[in-house]
Amino acid sequence: MKNKTISITFAILAIFLVCLSGYLLMRWAYGVNAPSPNLKSSSMQTNRVRITDSPDWPFAHLISVVNLDRGAQQALSGFQLQRNTMPDGSLNITLKALSSEYVDQDYVVVPGESLYFIDRSSGDDAAPDGERSLADDHAVLVDADGYILSSS
Repeated sequence: MKNKTISITFAILAIFLVCLSGYLLMRWAYGVNAPSPNLKSSSMQTNRVRITDSPDWPFAHLISVVNLDRGAQQALSGFQLQRNTMPDGSLNITLKALSSEYVDQDYVVVPGESLYFIDRSSGDDAAPDGERSLADDHAVLVDADGYILSSS
């Protein structure tokens, strides 16, 4: 009886670990910023925040457009922006870090979503070598209604 209980416990633990591994693999394969299906489909969520109501809004620069404004160009001075339109109409955006102190960032923006780049310390962008503080830079993905889907 005791061996059967231990076997069942290990079987449940193994199933849990396999499911967790699959989940983490999918998040890695599709990018950490990939929104959860429940996040996009649920209109009943109470903790949703619009980008315009976020403390990041004054520092937000729209980067999922073809022509970046001057502020977005300055905010992205530590990165090279690469865009690739996929066959399904989604936009693959890569922020290639120009400094070895930072990592490249990849985002998938589906039709109707927007990607904003947040740069809280734009004063460091005027440094001769581009960026001095990359810790203040991150991206925010929002849905068609302006609600934040993910922030990295």
